[in-house]
Amino acid sequence: MLEVYQKWNTSRDCFLLLANKLNEKLHEGVSLEGNSIILHNKGLKGKIKFLELSNEMSLYKMELTVFEVLKFYKVTTELPEYYTILFSLNEGYDFHTFSKNLLEEEMEEIGLGGKRTVSYSSSDVLSLFKIIPADQSRFLLAIVSIAGVKKNIRARHEEAAWPDIFSNTPVNGYVTMDGLMIDEVSKPFIKEYPQFIEITYTKGLMYEILAMLAYEVAQKNKKIISGTGVAESARLVEIKNSLLDDFSRPCPSLNEMAERAHMSVTKFKTGFKKLFRMPYYQFYQHYRLMHAKKLLAAGSSIKDAAYEVGFSNAGHFTSTFKKKFNKLPSDFYNTPQ
Repeated sequence: MLEVYQKWNTSRDCFLLLANKLNEKLHEGVSLEGNSIILHNKGLKGKIKFLELSNEMSLYKMELTVFEVLKFYKVTTELPEYYTILFSLNEGYDFHTFSKNLLEEEMEEIGLGGKRTVSYSSSDVLSLFKIIPADQSRFLLAIVSIAGVKKNIRARHEEAAWPDIFSNTPVNGYVTMDGLMIDEVSKPFIKEYPQFIEITYTKGLMYEILAMLAYEVAQKNKKIISGTGVAESARLVEIKNSLLDDFSRPCPSLNEMAERAHMSVTKFKTGFKKLFRMPYYQFYQHYRLMHAKKLLAAGSSIKDAAYEVGFSNAGHFTSTFKKKFNKLPSDFYNTPQ
């Protein structure tokens, strides 16, 4: 089994780092030809081509034949800086996303595997992209910065019509490609162009594909809201806003919130996770710790930040904070000038 830990971004340096890591792991059969990694190893054959489409977006075109399990772990950032969007044209892969406070051994428990799917997550969400032995598999991996989304994609569409796939909050999800998107995603694999033409052509193509993806996510979200009910969705949004409004009080229980939403506990848990992509308690814990980090950066003491986000003692806060961010609160504390 081959495991690679990679911090993705839009630069060519990131691509070169991937080439070095593959070379270190495989020891032989890895060569760099321009913007392509050529793989000819007993465990892995094929090509990974890198296209730097702009400062805000890059693309990895992967055509791989895998003879042993290959795992790419995404190294996360503290805040969402970019999105990884994986387009799969073949069976033979699993895509997992999970919260930062999940133990590594739990990552195999929940995953997504399928043919002709799109899997996406922001850079602050842990993910595992696993390819299992199969005939040649083809993937497009787009790396899109948040700045690029705001500048070049959202500007092309009405803000109100754009779904929350591209937002500053931690996001992850997947959709199944329809026939038209499959055709568009297949195009980079059909014909090779000279580099200067390929960059221009692929850049325009990716904006079109991302617009298709946004539409599919919006349609999926409509089905979720339809399945939950508009009135119930509105109550869930109200509850979510109230959670974010004041972290100093203890987290309300599921029973309390389900009663407030006029739902059973089971329906409340299911509806909350569908709408906000996190279980109820995980959602609360994530955002109160993010708020604590902002307080520390603004000059609050560790003790004050702990009490502000509902911890009864600084020791418990410190251990919870470290489990979440793998850093101590003191690492973020900004001494007032």
